[in-house]
Amino acid sequence: VYGDAVRAAWRAILGTKITQVTFTLAQAPVKERSSDWAVRAAILALRELTYRFTQMKSKPDNSTRALKRIVFSVDAADEKLAKVALKQGVALSNGMDLTKDLGNLPGNVCTPTYLATTAKKLAKDWKLKVEVLGQKQLEALK
Repeated sequence: VYGDAVRAAWRAILGTKITQVTFTLAQAPVKERSSDWAVRAAILALRELTYRFTQMKSKPDNSTRALKRIVFSVDAADEKLAKVALKQGVALSNGMDLTKDLGNLPGNVCTPTYLATTAKKLAKDWKLKVEVLGQKQLEALK
């Protein structure tokens, strides 16, 4: 129910020229959920609604949305956790968007080499460790 309310709110906002919004649904009591969960869920819902795959378009839509600033209203006691939840929501959304992008690419573009290159770039950007296996190494895993 919370997710439906959040998505409805975002849809209404995104359909306007509103540039700034204060989001108060994170303060609405949700049974067995905290306000940081609500903030994270709100970010995920917003990013889900605004995702667009444009990589393969000859004329990508370069239009920008009017909404530029979102303020989440939470109780003072929950502020620290809400800030962490905001970062988590953005990070999760970024990962989900990348996954959707990869899934939307045609097979002749999103090849094993392309996936390996993408993984290596992520590893470099985020200080992660990646091991790319070759065909023989993959066959040895069976």
